[in-house]
Amino acid sequence: MHGGHAELEGCGPVRRFAWQIGGLGVGVGACVALGVLAFGCGSSAPVRATATASPTPRPTATADPRVAQVEAAARQYIQAVEDSARTGSAAQVDALVVPDSQAAGNAGVVANLSRANHYNFIASRVDYDDSSWHVTLLTDTATLVVRYSLYGHLADWPSLTPREPDHETSAVQLQLEFALRDGQWLVSRSS
Repeated sequence: MHGGHAELEGCGPVRRFAWQIGGLGVGVGACVALGVLAFGCGSSAPVRATATASPTPRPTATADPRVAQVEAAARQYIQAVEDSARTGSAAQVDALVVPDSQAAGNAGVVANLSRANHYNFIASRVDYDDSSWHVTLLTDTATLVVRYSLYGHLADWPSLTPREPDHETSAVQLQLEFALRDGQWLVSRSS
């Protein structure tokens, strides 16, 4: 019992402080109550605020239209690559890449897999992670990073007979580099 009493000895000033704070709270509450009684509780019409200065116009950031163009070019490129698995042809992809670039050299990879292996993953939909889009622009080049997953199934090629039910793939992150050629954003590198 004596040990428990020793633990409480240092609490005296803390208890006194708590009582003081509590008393202050009661005092403030009493002042508010007296104010309401003395001045009423809002029975008169509220005072209208008046503006003392005219608002200053501020410039707002406008999105660079090239960002939307690069994102659209990326969507078109990704869709063309996925379509090449179905068709076995890289013609659509070739039209979206810079000639003699790394991307041009890899344009036919997915189509070649379909033809060589006689099956591939056939995507019916591309699901983009909307929060992952990141575009860096220079004068006539751009870099884009995006994450997406595919919804579809493995299928025989060229018959496209499904080998499994449709499902979502794991998300992949793709980085594309673009060059502006004749007003069109073309992919120069993909990784």
